[in-house]
Amino acid sequence: MTTPRPELPVLPAVSFIMPVLNEADYLEPAVRTVLAQEYPGAKEIVLALGPSTDGTTEIAHRLAAEDPRVRLVDNPGRDIPIALNLAIASSRHPVVIRVDAHSELTPDYAARGIESLREQDADNVGGIMRAAGRGAVQRAIARGYNSPFGLGGGAYHGDGIAGPAESAYLGVFRRDAIERAGGFDPEIRRGEDWELNLRIRRAGGASGSIRGCG
Repeated sequence: MTTPRPELPVLPAVSFIMPVLNEADYLEPAVRTVLAQEYPGAKEIVLALGPSTDGTTEIAHRLAAEDPRVRLVDNPGRDIPIALNLAIASSRHPVVIRVDAHSELTPDYAARGIESLREQDADNVGGIMRAAGRGAVQRAIARGYNSPFGLGGGAYHGDGIAGPAESAYLGVFRRDAIERAGGFDPEIRRGEDWELNLRIRRAGGASGSIRGCG
């Protein structure tokens, strides 16, 4: 039985969370796409900083100094689920959106994600995962990766038709659903998103996909 979900505010504030380790070439563009979201509600982004050796930490501190919406938390270990839990614990808002330092969001990602949470009565939704590349070799690899041979049949690899899914790429979560499930399992080194969504579903929740949003 699906658990009744608390009503979201009209414009719920959003916490973006990002695990970061050795991302000097990608961190700033990823953060800029978050800050540029065409969403009128309040937002923050919490970067969980691992022990980078390539100047990433310095970039993160510069971004935080430039914009108070960028907040930092230390992740002395290297593991992604631990970083995500630290960022969630440091964040403040009722909607939590996971982003990666290699990801660049479409400007309407947050708005469409929150709309989809309501429309599908879901605890977590996600967009389409589309790989991209810089240069001919990377673009060729991305094209193969995006094919069914490279990615298989997950809903978030498909055509963006909204509906139920076992997991969701990155994830636009209701905070209360993460809290009910107990957060990410720090022992899971691969597939931490799928495993968390499994526990959300077992707790009576639901995950889904955002139509046409990547």
